[in-house]
Amino acid sequence: MRREKPSASMGVVLALLVALCAVVLSSCGKSLEPVGTQTPTQPKMVQTTSLPKAPSAAEVADLKQCRDLVDSGKYAEALRLCEGAVKKYPKSAEAKYLEAYCLQATKQRLDDAVALYDQAEKQGFNKFWVSYNRGLLYLWGLKDKEKGRADLERALTLTDDQKMTETIKKVLATAE
Repeated sequence: MRREKPSASMGVVLALLVALCAVVLSSCGKSLEPVGTQTPTQPKMVQTTSLPKAPSAAEVADLKQCRDLVDSGKYAEALRLCEGAVKKYPKSAEAKYLEAYCLQATKQRLDDAVALYDQAEKQGFNKFWVSYNRGLLYLWGLKDKEKGRADLERALTLTDDQKMTETIKKVLATAE
């Protein structure tokens, strides 16, 4: 079988394809080098962070018991359990949030409640609920209107819930 020379039009098409490949590769930060001239590169190290450890069954059960007591309005009893949960599970943002909430509800150690809300937020607890409850604590418990308003205004930016938005706006209006 006899090979024919490529026609001129075939050469033009080939040149266009090479130019197109060069453009595409250059937009990706690559270059078109002849085969065999590329230098091998070391794979880049990817920094990973370890996934948070899932709570144990005991932690889940303890926190559920705390939440149930809070939900039923038994704040003093819940506070005792939450204090124990914070000691037992120091990395639990929820335990810190619940203890802060109970301290606020029972009007005890309000400065500790603020610190616990801060820690819960830093450990990943829902920023809306921390801002909302800490704002109420500052406003009504600690009589610090400036910090209370700042937290409540921040909470407004963190919710799409119309009912909560209206509630916060009413609280802010009374704080003037």
